[in-house]
Amino acid sequence: QETESPWNQYFQDDTLRREIQQDVDRTFPDLEFFRDDKIRTMLMDVLFCYAKENSSLGYRQGIHELLAPIIFVLDSDKRDPADSLFTGPIKTNETQQTVCLQDQ
Repeated sequence: QETESPWNQYFQDDTLRREIQQDVDRTFPDLEFFRDDKIRTMLMDVLFCYAKENSSLGYRQGIHELLAPIIFVLDSDKRDPADSLFTGPIKTNETQQTVCLQDQ
């Protein structure tokens, strides 16, 4: 079987996506922010593209834990500039946690 065939590439990509999906599903499961389908899709897409563009490194378990805080901060930064130093409750399954991103 040809290693560069479209079908071979499809199955390799599918295997990679399933591996990434497992990690994305485990990304801060108690935080409502990371249970949002749009956020999960964004994490999947970024991690998949990173793995494809850096094929010598590939995907490594745990990379999602590096990306997740970056996505959270970028999402917080796009809010109203008056709220740029976001301090507010983050809903979780069990309790509310307060996150303060300003320097103290």
